[in-house]
Amino acid sequence: MPDIDLSTLSFFSGFDQAALDKIAAMGEPVEAEKGAVLTQQGEVGREAFLVTSGEVQIVVNGHPIATAGPGSVLGEMALLDLKPRSATLVALSDAELISYDAQQFRKILDEMPADARASLDAQDERFRAENLELARDDDRSRRTAE
Repeated sequence: MPDIDLSTLSFFSGFDQAALDKIAAMGEPVEAEKGAVLTQQGEVGREAFLVTSGEVQIVVNGHPIATAGPGSVLGEMALLDLKPRSATLVALSDAELISYDAQQFRKILDEMPADARASLDAQDERFRAENLELARDDDRSRRTAE
């Protein structure tokens, strides 16, 4: 498994080193073949992924909205809440990822100071709002093009 400094990734910026060490230790390597569906929009998330190689497409309401590569954290909202996924993730190429289990991650969150946890919760809401706005913009563009 690649040695990645989680503190350099924006999602993990609110965590102290002890928490980062626990998160790094719980990561599980995952290999995805081109075309594999990693997450499905609407389903409750049980894990998040860190892309270490390859590319993953982010799809909202059936429309591709972005591509993510190495160093991208995807599905991270599943680590923070129990809400349905806001996007589908599809491997655009063979990809290697690190998977983080939401249940284990929540134990780490429970140990965090309240202000750090509040910051993550706010980030979660921003991500969800951004995904919804991207989907709306994409829908509007497609209707205008028709």
